[in-house]
Formats: sequence, structure tokens, C-alpha cells
Amino acid sequence: MNKKSTEKIVTVAVLLCLTLTSLILTACDGGKTEMEQDMSVDLKSDVGLYFWGDEGGNAVRYSENIGAELFDKNKPTIIFFHGWMPDEDKNTANINYAFATTPASQKKGVGYTDYAARLRDKGYNVGAMYWAKHAQSLTDLFEYIWIDFKGQKHSLACIFAKEYAKCFGGYSGEMTFMGHSFGAQASTATAYMLYKMKEKGLVSAETSLPSRITVADPYIGDLAISDKSLLNKNVDNIEESIGGRIPAALTADVIEYLSNKGVVSDIYCGMPIAYDQFSENDTVKRNAIIDKLHKNSVWTVLEGLQSAYGKVGDIHNLTLDWVALSLFVVKEGDDGERYPTAGLDTASMKELIGKEYKSTYKGLDLEEEMLEEVE
Repeated sequence: MNKKSTEKIVTVAVLLCLTLTSLILTACDGGKTEMEQDMSVDLKSDVGLYFWGDEGGNAVRYSENIGAELFDKNKPTIIFFHGWMPDEDKNTANINYAFATTPASQKKGVGYTDYAARLRDKGYNVGAMYWAKHAQSLTDLFEYIWIDFKGQKHSLACIFAKEYAKCFGGYSGEMTFMGHSFGAQASTATAYMLYKMKEKGLVSAETSLPSRITVADPYIGDLAISDKSLLNKNVDNIEESIGGRIPAALTADVIEYLSNKGVVSDIYCGMPIAYDQFSENDTVKRNAIIDKLHKNSVWTVLEGLQSAYGKVGDIHNLTLDWVALSLFVVKEGDDGERYPTAGLDTASMKELIGKEYKSTYKGLDLEEEMLEEVE
């Protein structure tokens, strides 16, 4: 064999080794892939973006010819993300979905309020990323949101992000995401997907992305995940392995990323099992997660509601009502200091990032509510 033939064989062998090494490293790194370029949306699916119209009206599925009475590009927008919906009838063709006072609060004597109607009167477009008919299995929700939605091509976060890009292409208005329970993960994951898509040029540079994420009682614990192998999967459509991160750690990293993009997160907590019970056997990890969450958001614990209604059960939905009602309230101290409510403007809320608060009032009359900074 001549020298040139030997060199050629050696070169091929080296290239094969490098290819195999690359494949092995890729597999070890969670199988990273390039972000998909296809931004098409299935508007026939019941999963996706809905808008509320007149008071008492059902939510209307987004379409390409949606009217200005439902979505006016000149108005600011709030999009609500629900969480676990065990009582939703998945077998009916009807979608009876409201953004209004929860039954838990009504049982406690809280008067009915149609939050969507009040927000529309205030000058907002009001929408929801809906998937309630598919949200009955608590142990599947983490996988649906971040990894894979019921064996479909993409996760909920990716499905929602693509529909957002289609509906709000060129929209320059103020955008707020609001999430409850597992909706905290759905809203942050969708915002994360959108900002990653924008980095890749898949979302128009002229399109406003959420600048505010308001969260009511975030479920970020890992007690609802029965299959821990999910934590070694990839975040769908993003070149990133979950890498063993429990939901609280993943959520904390995403909130930090979004904070660095200028997104303001204000978080209101009621039921400790939802927001506070994770990594209890690993103090170092737990403290690191809590520190990152608190450093990159405005964090409020509703201690007044906890003392009045307990720390499990109804308080989870009462927290949602506290936050929804706070959309219409701004709290100021005697010295002009502003306190965190969902109604506080985003610029003012941004000044509170990294601070922690507690509420002390034992009800939902926010005019009487007392908020205190935790030093």
C-alpha cells in the first residue's frame, strides 16, 4: 500500500471517530437538536388561544380573521394560563371556560366577579391559553408543558408559542401573562420558548413578547412527577437538556433568563405544597433555588389568607382570586412606597425585583389589605 492510500485510510478513520464521538456526546447531552423552523399552527385544535368578548360570553377560539371586538391591536393584552383541571369534562364538545371568581371563593361568601369583563372595561384584550379538557392527570402536566403533549409533535409551551407568534405578529402593545398553579410553569415555559424563538429569528423582531408574568400560587414542586426519568429529557424544541433539574430548579433558571431579558415576574403564594415544598432533603440545593427565585422576581406570601383558611385546599384557588382582584388595586404606603399587586404597573414592579413581601389581611377585601416588606 502506498503512502497516499495509507494517509487516506487514516483520514477516513479519524473522521469516523470524530463522528462517533460527536454522536456519543450528543446522546449524553440529551440529544440536542436545532430549533424547528416550521411555525405552522393547528387552528382546528381545541388547544390554543381563546379570547373573551362580552360579559357572560364564552371564550372564542382565535382565528386568522378574528375581529377587533375580541382582539384590538391598539390595546394592551392579558393572557391567562390555567393549571390542573380535574373536574373539566373532557368528553363534551362545548368549551365552557371563564376567567371569574372561583367556586372555592364563592363558597366562602366572596361575590362573583367576571375578571375578563372588568379587564375589558379597563381597556384590555383578555385571552387564555386553554387546554383544560386535557389537564385531568396531575402527574402528566410537567411532561405536557415542557417535553411532550400527549404524544403530539410538540409540548404545550411550543404549541402556545407558535400560536402566539401567529396571532400577535407585529403587535406592539403591552403583553402580560398570568398563570395559576401549573399555569405558572405553562406561562414561564411559553415565554421562554418565545424568547428563544425570537433569538433564532422565528418571531418577528417587531412583535412584542410578554414583559410581565404575574403568577398566583405557582405549582413548582416535584411531588406530582411520578416518572423521574422525565428530568433527563430535553425541553422541547430548544437546544437544552433538563439535566436532572426538578421543576423548581428549571422554573428558577427560566425566570432568571427572562429577568435578564427584561421580563418582570411578580409571584403570590398561598399553599406551601405548591411553591415551597421541594428538595427538602437537600438544604444546599433548596436554598440555591429559593435564592434564585427570589432574586429574580417580586415574591409575596399571603400569610393573612393562610391564617384564615389554612395552608392546603381552598387557599389554592383563593390565592388566584386574591391576585385576580388585585389586578384592579394599587397599594401605597403613607410615604408613597408602592407594594406588589397585579394592578401595579410593570415599570414600578420592576423596581421591586429582589424584594420579598407578606400580606396580613385575612380576606379578599384588598382595600383593607396590609402588605409588609420582609427584611
